[in-house]
Amino acid sequence: MVILAAGGFFSLWKLIEIGSGPDAVKWAAAAIILLTMVSFIKVYFWMRMESNRVIREVKRLELQIARLQANTSG
Repeated sequence: MVILAAGGFFSLWKLIEIGSGPDAVKWAAAAIILLTMVSFIKVYFWMRMESNRVIREVKRLELQIARLQANTSG
């Protein structure tokens, strides 16, 4: 992800350096694609972390219910 971000910022730098012309379009496209990929990767990992957090809380609740049932029956 760091490599994609570095490539995106390098592309932006080259775009600003060139200014206009067909090469500027290529650098702009590269910058947009690379920075969009970084955004998608960040969203994907954020969703994975959130699902892991939810699963951990469900397991914690299951453990509390099991302890409550053990205390009431014992």
